[in-house]
Amino acid sequence: MAKLLKSLLSLLAVAATVLALLAAPAWAEGEEPADEDLSELLNEAPDAAGLGQDESGGPWGVRFEGELRANVWYQYGGEHEWKTTNRLDLLAEKQLDALKLLGRLKLDYQNLQQEPDFRADPRELYGQYRLQASWFNYLDLTAGKRILYWGKGDEIRPVDIANPEDMTSYLFYLKNERKTGVLGLFADWAINRFVIVEAFWSPYFQKSWTPDLGDYFEPHALRALHDAGVGEGSAIAPDSFSDMASAGGRLKLSVERFDIGLYAYQGYSNMPTYEVSALARHPLYGLPIIPTQVSPKYYRTTMYGLDFERALGDFVFRGELAWFADGNQANIDWAHDPTLLLKRPSGVEEAQELQYVAGVDKNDLFIRHLYVNVQYVGQYILDYEDYFTEDQATHGMTLSTHYSMFDSKLKFRYWLVCDFTNHTYRNLLEGTYKINNWSEVSLGTIFYDGDADTLFGQYDNKDYVYTQLKLIF
Repeated sequence: MAKLLKSLLSLLAVAATVLALLAAPAWAEGEEPADEDLSELLNEAPDAAGLGQDESGGPWGVRFEGELRANVWYQYGGEHEWKTTNRLDLLAEKQLDALKLLGRLKLDYQNLQQEPDFRADPRELYGQYRLQASWFNYLDLTAGKRILYWGKGDEIRPVDIANPEDMTSYLFYLKNERKTGVLGLFADWAINRFVIVEAFWSPYFQKSWTPDLGDYFEPHALRALHDAGVGEGSAIAPDSFSDMASAGGRLKLSVERFDIGLYAYQGYSNMPTYEVSALARHPLYGLPIIPTQVSPKYYRTTMYGLDFERALGDFVFRGELAWFADGNQANIDWAHDPTLLLKRPSGVEEAQELQYVAGVDKNDLFIRHLYVNVQYVGQYILDYEDYFTEDQATHGMTLSTHYSMFDSKLKFRYWLVCDFTNHTYRNLLEGTYKINNWSEVSLGTIFYDGDADTLFGQYDNKDYVYTQLKLIF
């Protein structure tokens, strides 16, 4: 509670200044626009900015869109630091009869790594051709780099594992914003409005961007090993190109407001597992049980999953289940029993695991413009052994609320993610002021709680306040 009050006081101090500067010109603009979601702003931006694009979408019939986000963080937990993370996302799309060409480029600059980092990522670049016939709705054939959107959960989506992600700013950006595309061939076949079959094949492996030693969000476990004299080795990753880096598909069924999806994925995980890669012999017993190096390794994994969504009146129920049948690794507790490394020198062991989400959400809950989503999240290790460092079952929840007022000029968001088993929590509280249809400013705070060896508790000293300016064009 003290941490929450401290965050609120910091927010109020900055908010008073921001609103004083913005309120007068913004409220004098005239008639308020109708309520709308933030995702709709991108489509309205060209008209709002007066760019004068024609009906074909823009110059040469190309539709252009862009979004610029500039963020400044002030860390008030632990060391007091200023950080910045900035992103420019550009999109161009051209329609040539049945052929669609699309490209999306992301330019990032942030100082969350040991050295300030500038990165250009072509998130998507593909051509898509649509076939239509009398006996099916359409068949989209796509070649290039494309983002896949799997799952029904709110941010936590166990089946959504195909795309590499940028985790260097941890969970500051939403999951779909962290993704980059999969390079390969794609097919989306809508047999009718009730049945859609999707499949992809990729010959290219790309790992996710993850924090390392010295970075703002460096993993606590990696730092503890380093301080104990255990070094970090080179990544153990597959070749960039192979005959099947990954492949998967989804079957989507829809009947009477009930949607269900069935998933299958086989490929290299784009998230690393740190395993012991070098051992020294014990000076007294002569056994190779002293780790001297760990390395990130990318295992090949198999996942089967399902999701569902069902509207009942004003409520929407949704959920996911992912079964990691092969390639999932559990850490063994060699720190307390080094002899475990005699049989398992990598320090990890394959174990099947279930991950699941079930939730409900509703718009206009109790009052107008209040959206609430509540989810139960958990995981269960099927092949559990008592020498694993993880618990066999973990349980948690997420709570996401959005409230808007003054015709969506002012929006508030609160997002809680908590792990009840390990008693660790992440809180986000944010207020957004919409200046006009193509710009807005936000003020928020993110703070963590828990023990140092837990998912969020490892960042307990990195609580921060942030402000964001967003421009859409």
